[in-house]
Amino acid sequence: MFDGNQKRRTFLKTSGVAGAIALAGCIGGDDDSGNGNGNGNGNGNENGNGDGNGDSENGNGDSTDNGSSSSVELTWLHDRNQAEDTLKEMAGEFNDSHSSIEVTPELLPSGSSEQEEIQKRQAAGNPPNILWYTFGQAYRYALEDKLAPITGVAEDNDLRTFTDREEKFFAVSIVGPMTWHYRTDLYDSPETFSDYLQQAQRIEEEEDIKALQFPNGESTLAFAMQNQLLWNNDVNVWAGSGTDIELAMASGDDRDRGIETYEWMQNAYEYSTNGNGLGWDQAATAYSQESTAAVPYIGMWIPNLYLADLPELRENTKNAFFPVGGDADNEKKFAWFEGNMVWDTDAEKNDAAREFLQWWHAEEQQRQFKKVNAADYIPATEAGMNADWYREEDGVHQGMMDMFASEAENFTPPVATGDDGALNYPAVANGLVWGQAAAQLLHGGKSPGGTIDWAQDQIDFSGP
Repeated sequence: MFDGNQKRRTFLKTSGVAGAIALAGCIGGDDDSGNGNGNGNGNGNENGNGDGNGDSENGNGDSTDNGSSSSVELTWLHDRNQAEDTLKEMAGEFNDSHSSIEVTPELLPSGSSEQEEIQKRQAAGNPPNILWYTFGQAYRYALEDKLAPITGVAEDNDLRTFTDREEKFFAVSIVGPMTWHYRTDLYDSPETFSDYLQQAQRIEEEEDIKALQFPNGESTLAFAMQNQLLWNNDVNVWAGSGTDIELAMASGDDRDRGIETYEWMQNAYEYSTNGNGLGWDQAATAYSQESTAAVPYIGMWIPNLYLADLPELRENTKNAFFPVGGDADNEKKFAWFEGNMVWDTDAEKNDAAREFLQWWHAEEQQRQFKKVNAADYIPATEAGMNADWYREEDGVHQGMMDMFASEAENFTPPVATGDDGALNYPAVANGLVWGQAAAQLLHGGKSPGGTIDWAQDQIDFSGP
């Protein structure tokens, strides 16, 4: 159950369900093309192929405020439109104390994805200097030699980053773990696939409510859930690294366990709402309206937003990690990762951008940013989750954060799913295929084995 230690007064002043949908950078729009990218679809890591324009500075934050009469002008593309005033205020504070640099936040136009906006700006010759986006896109852009390294920013601020190179091209600011939310007045601490199936059958027989919710089809929610369920039955979905990847679950033991997972999904779907094409807002709304007794979702959004004015349901809701196969020992926990990267333009602008990011990642600035992102601001490391300043902030559920902190090292973006956690480009480029495969299983008449074969036929294994 959600504990009573959450501080709600300030949080409720700055949040609302409409705001939650607007800040969906970490969960993405469900109408993007099926490539796992767009506005948050498909999360991953950074890789890199060099320094672009010859700039190899690590950005250790030395001040460039040298009294020069001219300043380096930087644009900072951000998708947190509800935080526009705060982002502008923060940039203004930085500009006032750094006369040689001027940062201008630019918010993503309504109705567009970041990928589309970046492509448009690239074509016009004015890409953003700093970009807030997901790990998956950072990996793609680094492979294309479009990013400048920000190694110093990541290391000096102890920011989590994934890379198979010495240089780091992406600095994670926040993480969005995927979890189950279920009714404690209806469920009895389910942990395994069989627990959920047995209890769902009982709930269906005794209560006027659907017991489960299984998103499937072309949505990022389905993509996240399907990945976690496969992982939780010890399915190695992929094999290889980088762009040299194959589908491990196409054969052998991984295929057998994949079929077993899909068989369980078929049985469990009997007790689910119609999840075909189900998006984030639809899923959370169904739970808040008591149409379903369990829902997959991200971070703290359900209690902080959808149940904020429903105290009884909120008290009877537990947040837990996804169910596991009976003998499975998977430790990976699906999570979205978001943060900043620097577009490689020239050495002067790259250095200035790194200096801004050093400033921005300081505690004072993170407090400001947290206040307008209360629903989903979760630091990406155990130390960050346990930091006193963060635990004291509004909207933080102490019990939930204890659970997240205990598993912080296991939070995994899908792009870190090659051999032994190696980077995996096809996982970025083909993210939505898993939700689509589930729709083929649950609505398209495919057998579990046929579903795996269908997915393999859809995947583009080529590089960028």
